[in-house]
Amino acid sequence: QGIKVHATCRKNYLKSLGDKCIVGEWKTIENFQVSEPGKQFRPTKLMYKISFINQTVIKPNDFQNNDMFLALAEFDFVLSGSLETEFLIDIVGQAIDVGELRILHSNGKKLRKIEFTLRNVSDVCIQCCLWGKIADEMENHREEAQFGVVVEDPALLPECIKEIVGKTFRYGITFDKGGDTKFKVLKVWSVYNTLMVDSQSETMSGKGTTAISGSEVF
Repeated sequence: QGIKVHATCRKNYLKSLGDKCIVGEWKTIENFQVSEPGKQFRPTKLMYKISFINQTVIKPNDFQNNDMFLALAEFDFVLSGSLETEFLIDIVGQAIDVGELRILHSNGKKLRKIEFTLRNVSDVCIQCCLWGKIADEMENHREEAQFGVVVEDPALLPECIKEIVGKTFRYGITFDKGGDTKFKVLKVWSVYNTLMVDSQSETMSGKGTTAISGSEVF
């Protein structure tokens, strides 16, 4: 079972060794130093890290594995303050309420900062901010980020999303007896097939929906 390891490289080796470390490609690494990871900003919980040196050799490897080895943190755990602060974490969500890029002054230097809210599928929100070049990147996508997470490389999309791109679907729904803001999906049609959905499926909320009558399926 694989796991991530913290790796560092000195600036004077970055050109010769860094160019060989391509995102998504597996490599065989020989001749490197092993040391303690330090007490702050640790990207993994391993008790050691590796450092590239002048004798480090990086070779191609035919091994294939698409696992990104992500261990996503739950929003509730982040907000509870129960996570260990010395470890860096990964979270995924929708960027909303993206503010404007602000220029701050500290010790005679200009710092660029942008604030936004990150929301998960359960509508739990975390207040976030980005600094420097990363703040500039968010500013460049500020308008798009208001509508969701920006994915620049279509190859990174999950298969379930790729399968519905370019297809048209129609939905048959009925209103719940409790009111006109609830409905149940009974049937889904696509150009290629018809997917039947259990009528006992979970009730979902809908707004701005118009029906011929409260008891008809359309």
